[in-house]
Amino acid sequence: MDLLPLRFEDVGRAYGRRWALVGVDLTVGPGEVVGLWGPNGAGKTTLLRIAAGLEVPTRGHCTWAGRDDRLDDPRARGGLGWVAHGSHLYPLLSARENLALAVKLRGACGLRSRSPQAVLEEVGLAEHADRPVRTFSRGMVQRLAIARMLVGTPRLVLLDEPMTALDRTGRAVVTSAIRRLAETGAAVVITSHDPSVHGALAHRVVCLERGRVRAVLDRDERSDLAATLLAAEDAPLRAP
Repeated sequence: MDLLPLRFEDVGRAYGRRWALVGVDLTVGPGEVVGLWGPNGAGKTTLLRIAAGLEVPTRGHCTWAGRDDRLDDPRARGGLGWVAHGSHLYPLLSARENLALAVKLRGACGLRSRSPQAVLEEVGLAEHADRPVRTFSRGMVQRLAIARMLVGTPRLVLLDEPMTALDRTGRAVVTSAIRRLAETGAAVVITSHDPSVHGALAHRVVCLERGRVRAVLDRDERSDLAATLLAAEDAPLRAP
């Protein structure tokens, strides 16, 4: 089952009387990298969680390839790559063992995976493959979380602050991995408070404020997305 396009149609999400998202319309197609930008509480993570099927809209629809029953098929779930704030890695297992477990679980559902060794080399962790994750720095843990996502060669990639705790080398490694995913036709949705991340990766940036889409910045129209986002911190963008 294909997962694309990812589509939000008039999506709203309420927690009691508070609306975290209101009337969001967004479509993400193959090969696109879409950034989500906004202050804390703007609704970025909620939007990703709905896209991943971890939450259900209070109103409106979120679909993969036009289907509402997107979570019923393990082949669909197997094509989803998700990296959240928490790593969800097993600290007593080594890096290699964490990835081998992911491969085994995918295999039980009839899903193919990449070689753990190849992915560890891609994220620069091959020399640490047999160390327990509990001995890793926070940046190394983040790289391994990215590696586990890459094992599944996902078609839809949802990344919540993926550059957290990464040094310059780590950021370059992850940036290259995200670009390669998009070049192979995956759709990527990424949140970051760092405008340089969106400037380096995003084709479009969706600016959220209090759960509403206030503006959409397109790389074709604005050569320097990072500078535009920095300016918007002092003079918030507004939809026309």
